[in-house]
Amino acid sequence: MKLDQVQAVVDRVKRFSSSLDSKVGDGFNYSYQFDDGSECLYTINGVKSPEVIEDVVTTMFVWLWSLKDYIKKYASAHSKTGRWVEDKINLNSELCICADIANGLKHGGLGAGFTPRSSLGPSLGKVRYTFPQQSIASLTFGASSVGFDITQAENVVLEVPVYDKAGNKIDDAFNLVSKIVDSWERMLSAV
Repeated sequence: MKLDQVQAVVDRVKRFSSSLDSKVGDGFNYSYQFDDGSECLYTINGVKSPEVIEDVVTTMFVWLWSLKDYIKKYASAHSKTGRWVEDKINLNSELCICADIANGLKHGGLGAGFTPRSSLGPSLGKVRYTFPQQSIASLTFGASSVGFDITQAENVVLEVPVYDKAGNKIDDAFNLVSKIVDSWERMLSAV
C-alpha cells in the first residue's frame, strides 16, 4: 500500500464534506401534526434535503472508518504492525466514536458480535437547519401550510448532532469529521 492510495481515500472524504459547502438544492417538504390533531405542511425551497445531507454524512463516516484498513496496510509496509494501528485508534476518542458510528451504520447497530470502541454509544441525530433572516427571500402562510423560499443558501447553517447513548449531544458531525480526518493524518505521519 502506497501513501497516495491512502491519501486518495482521505481526499474522497474531504470531497464529500466540501460537497455540503454548497447548500443549494431542490428543497423539501415535511408535515407536522400538532397536539390537537391538525397538520401543517412546511415547504422549504432552495436548499438540499435532509436525506441528501444524511447520505453525505453517513458516507463520510463509513469511508473514514474504512481508512483503518488502508492505514494498516500502509503501516505494515513501513515496519508498523496492525496492532500498532489498533492501539493508536483505541487511544483516540474521535476514532473510537467514528468506529462505533460507522459500524452501527453498516451493520444496523452494534449488536451481537460488535464490541463498541467507545463507551459513549454514539449515534447521529437528525439534520438541523438554521435559516438566518437574510437567507429567506419570502415566507408564505396558508391555512395549513408555511412556505420558505431560500435564495441565499450559503447563509444557512447545517448541523447533524452526534449523541451519546443517554441522548446528550457530544459533538456536531461536521466538526467530528474534521477531527477524525486530522487524527488519521497525524497517524499517517507517525508511520
